[in-house]
Amino acid sequence: MKSLLSVTLILIILSPAVSQARTWTIDPLGTGDAPNIQAGIDSAAAADTVLLLDGTFYGPGNRDIDFMGKAIPVMSQAGDYNLCTIDCEGTSLDPHRGFIFDSNETQTSVLRDITIRDGYKDNGGAVVCDHSSPTIMCCYFSNNTAVSVGGAIDMVSSEAEVTSCLFTSNQALAAAGAIYTEVLSPAITDCNFNWNTSSGNGGALYCHANSPEIH
Repeated sequence: MKSLLSVTLILIILSPAVSQARTWTIDPLGTGDAPNIQAGIDSAAAADTVLLLDGTFYGPGNRDIDFMGKAIPVMSQAGDYNLCTIDCEGTSLDPHRGFIFDSNETQTSVLRDITIRDGYKDNGGAVVCDHSSPTIMCCYFSNNTAVSVGGAIDMVSSEAEVTSCLFTSNQALAAAGAIYTEVLSPAITDCNFNWNTSSGNGGALYCHANSPEIH
């Protein structure tokens, strides 16, 4: 019995510690667990959470944010997009968007309870999903602009899930003032669209060569 107990204790000592999910708290003032949102994502491991405190996030590291294929949620601590904003400060001379999903993200990459405003890009003024399928839920997209398509979100070869989001005053010059989809079939559920515009097709939505699920 002693021998068996000794072996068990040795195995426990030699075994690597079981990793536990961590929460990375990000403060708009840069005083959190990481100096900005991108740094929080860079530091996070799978199943960690990047939690944004109340306030408005500006500047490098808090825009053009790349999920890097990680299966993590980036979300507001308050659970209310009115209290947590990313201001992209994008212009034609200095273009920026909120988030980039282009590393084969799946629905386990989650963006939740955040306002993204004043993005400006050729496509996907606030968010681009290129061959990636994240979950975007309970977010507010306001005053984002795409020179080409997808004033707020551009989805190409994506089966993203966009749920319970609000789209207001986004615009695109070519097509889809709010959401542009192409090739695959994302799911758009319980979303509201107000005053989104396009100089071409689709004031709110434009679906090219696909049939998304819209509920």
